[in-house]
Amino acid sequence: KKLSIALELITNPSILFLDEPTTGLDSQSCSHLVSLMINLAHNENRTIVCTLHQPSALLFEKFDQVYVLSSGRCIYQGPPKLVIPYFAEHSVICPPYHNPADLFIEVAIGEYGTDVLMKLFDATRITYINNRKKCYTIFGGDHQAPLENDACQKNNIDNKFLPYKTEILNKPPFYIQIYHLFWRNIIMYRRNKTNALLRLVVHLVVALTVSYLYRGVGNDAARVLNNTKFVFGTNLFLAYTGLMAVVVSFPLEYMVLKREHFNGWYTLFPYMISVLLIEIPLQISCCLVYIIPAYIITGQPLEIMRFSYFAVFLVATSLTSQSAGFLCGTTMPLKVSVFVGPVSLALLSVFGFAIRLPDIPVMYVWLHHFSFVRASFQSLLYSLYGFTRGVLPCSNEYCHYKNPVKFLTEMAFNHCNINPELLYVCFFFLCTYVLTITVIWYKLNKR
Repeated sequence: KKLSIALELITNPSILFLDEPTTGLDSQSCSHLVSLMINLAHNENRTIVCTLHQPSALLFEKFDQVYVLSSGRCIYQGPPKLVIPYFAEHSVICPPYHNPADLFIEVAIGEYGTDVLMKLFDATRITYINNRKKCYTIFGGDHQAPLENDACQKNNIDNKFLPYKTEILNKPPFYIQIYHLFWRNIIMYRRNKTNALLRLVVHLVVALTVSYLYRGVGNDAARVLNNTKFVFGTNLFLAYTGLMAVVVSFPLEYMVLKREHFNGWYTLFPYMISVLLIEIPLQISCCLVYIIPAYIITGQPLEIMRFSYFAVFLVATSLTSQSAGFLCGTTMPLKVSVFVGPVSLALLSVFGFAIRLPDIPVMYVWLHHFSFVRASFQSLLYSLYGFTRGVLPCSNEYCHYKNPVKFLTEMAFNHCNINPELLYVCFFFLCTYVLTITVIWYKLNKR
């Protein structure tokens, strides 16, 4: 509990709101905690507002102000020492050695009747109106304003001067926020290595399994269609792993972000950069763990240019799907995002593989051009069979796609231009992150 309060004091706030800080503590710990709050309130000029769950008489008397609600309406506002006289004025007598806090609960739940509650509602409202007219504070110059009259003093601590100035701490520089948030994420991953290790191991196991099933298909004209299935499955697998890795985890992190951003610990942009500095390298590592063994075992052409394009497009597709996962996790509830994300990705993956561009109805052509999965898939095939690749070895008597150009022509990929497609996938990636940050900023700042 003390650590939680200490975290709230990082930005030196003048007002603290604490929700049941004594819940779950023994009597001695409760007493120490309340003494700490009294020290913060009296000696450091802070206002501490907290809710309490059935406080003991000792804790109850330590507070300066008590505000009691019943059915959403106030039945008492003032110092604890005036509770018993106040209730006595309204025919509610506190038994000897009875905890005033327990009396509050009994009155609030209606054990003394609704007539008593109505009297307390009216009396509290009238008292509030009268005190509001009497209380005043004088500001100006370098002066301090004392509490001037009994109506104000009886509801406050001993006749102290209230400073009208509040020290304002400037937020740390942009790069300092990124540095500390980044290392916090590193520490969190070190403490919970299971998630990262599991992602790496799963990618390696799937790579070995799939590449064994499709071993040698990359350099065999008789198995070009099987190689196409391998490329499509690889593209879709890395897209789904990038999407689902964050669409489930980020909504949980958002709840922490919401609380810490509200407390003013850091701004949104450094937080997102620190998250991406962890997630992007991890996802790239997962992709490479899959790509390298799969590329070699399936017998793809061992050329630096072809492998580079193949790896870059798969990594870009996975990162773009990851950005879409952040967007889904931010804009939708968890139960909705885990459905909408995969379904949308499956829809976008249809174009380029299941249906060619000339066969697509006019009303859906825009989806073909919009799909980053389609752009990646056709570029992957072109990186393997394009760039004037020579005649493929044939393991059968007749191979229809012995000439790679013939295969690309039938797939309508023969005029594919890889570089613009790569720029489009990267542009999609950046736009999705910008939209994600915009949505988070709106949700954090709306009132």
